Amino acid sequence: MPPATPLRLFKLSVLTLVASLCLTSLSANALDLPTMQALAENGSSVEQFNLGWSYETGSEGLVQDDKKAIEWYQKAAEQGDASAQFNMAVMYHEGRGATQDFKKARNWYQKSAAQGDKDAQYNLGILYEYGLGVATDYLQAFKWYLQAAEQGDPHAQYKVGLFYDLGIGISQSFSKAAEWYLASAHQGYKEAQYGLAVLYDEGQGVSQDFDKARKWYLKAAGQRVDGAYVNLGVLYYHGNGVELDYSKAVMWFLMAAQEGNPVGQLNLAMMYESGLGVEQDYEMAASWYRRAAMQEEAEAQYNLGILYDGGYGVELDATEAAKWYQKAAEQGMADAQYNLAISYQDGEGVPQDFKQALKWYVKAAEQGYGKASFNLGTMYYNGDGVKQSYTEAKKWFQHSCQDDYFEGCDIYLDLEESGY
Repeated sequence: MPPATPLRLFKLSVLTLVASLCLTSLSANALDLPTMQALAENGSSVEQFNLGWSYETGSEGLVQDDKKAIEWYQKAAEQGDASAQFNMAVMYHEGRGATQDFKKARNWYQKSAAQGDKDAQYNLGILYEYGLGVATDYLQAFKWYLQAAEQGDPHAQYKVGLFYDLGIGISQSFSKAAEWYLASAHQGYKEAQYGLAVLYDEGQGVSQDFDKARKWYLKAAGQRVDGAYVNLGVLYYHGNGVELDYSKAVMWFLMAAQEGNPVGQLNLAMMYESGLGVEQDYEMAASWYRRAAMQEEAEAQYNLGILYDGGYGVELDATEAAKWYQKAAEQGMADAQYNLAISYQDGEGVPQDFKQALKWYVKAAEQGYGKASFNLGTMYYNGDGVKQSYTEAKKWFQHSCQDDYFEGCDIYLDLEESGY
């Protein structure tokens, strides 16, 4: 079996949302079709809006027609009807009834937003955050989200919380993030429930409180936020706010893993590898590591490489091991960079290549990986694949000593005393 190492599980932090629009909405009751049409043609902005809605939705006996919808929305919008202005903007935003045009969408959103329409304010925030029809401007995005949030819009409240949480375009403030997440979470907004739980979990902006973290994770989990599944599993693994229970940790990791969450898959694989909360099963560990690794989860790629290197749950295969080390190494993982360097130095799974070994040892060493510095020192000391240099060897042995790999300390001191 592999050498025993402490199990290091992973948690997820805040979620970011893709740009999601507020949908069009009918703000007035439609009259019967002949009356509606007559009043609309006579200049009633309310009925022009309702007629546009009827064409957009194919209601009131009309055939669905986005072009006619936008035609009637425009008549009402030009008379200052905020709802029509908003719906016009959405039509241009989505390219329905007209060619997609973010600049025209922004124009109509601004007209509606100026009249206090919170949905228009929120969607303006989307345009500025994602640079749609305008240059990306996080401060402007925040300004519009805040206006909508102050009117109670839960999407916007979450966004304001997220901006404070991550310091997007504004000074980071976990306490303000918590306030806005709470406002949104109380309205049932699942991402805000999750974000608030993370703050309680980490003690950021609020006093650390695992009970409250668990409460909000459970609410988010009830709405299938897979990140909440992961973090609930971590609570049970560590016994934070709950009785330590590896089997419940496995249950939550499995739920996340089945939803395709790569961190859930990684954690589940580690539980199978270690035999905590579940019968030890290297084949299952390899299976879940592979699923996470295919989603570019570096820790899973590295761990899968370890299994191939030792033949645990998979056929012993140095080539596969090196392949997965390479993928994790390219994502900056020092452990993988070190193992990949060894693969190149020894020619295991890859053609022997001292230049590649040197490259990956250096990358790991630059992250404070003492063993990599020691191996670099050894290469220069012996002239293994590099020009022999005691001076260069001394430098790397010193780094290894400073990075708490003490086998390099005595060699460094010997070289120092020898005048190198």
